[in-house]
Amino acid sequence: MAMEWPWQYDFPPFFTIQPNADTRKKQLDAWCSLVINYCHHKKISQIDVNELEKSPLFSNAKIGRTLPSEGIRVVLQELAAKGNLEFTDKTKRQCLIMWRTPEEWGRILYRWVSLAATSPHSKLERRAVQVGVGDGVPLGAKAWNNTRVP
Repeated sequence: MAMEWPWQYDFPPFFTIQPNADTRKKQLDAWCSLVINYCHHKKISQIDVNELEKSPLFSNAKIGRTLPSEGIRVVLQELAAKGNLEFTDKTKRQCLIMWRTPEEWGRILYRWVSLAATSPHSKLERRAVQVGVGDGVPLGAKAWNNTRVP
């Protein structure tokens, strides 16, 4: 499946970091979304900063524009500030890109555990019924229930 580029990607000023604070904020938000979506689409989790200028992510051959290395650094710093990027070396040439921040993963996992804990039948219980354990009690729980505590 092909990557769907946002409209800004074909807009030449997008490849020049804007001096106006409001415009720059919107531009960096768009760049951050683009980087996260691109990496997610391509299943990229580690980035070599030196190779980014040659990447189609920061270079649009159709309009002949490339975000300069200083602009790429600004975008990466913004991603790091948002929690979606972590540099893995002191020279800041290698980084880990996170499609979701650790906080987002925490909320997702907490919500999943909360729903699983309050549902009338957990997935494990439903599976136990499917394999014939009976009355919705998992195998391990039945075995534990049959043991006596001294």
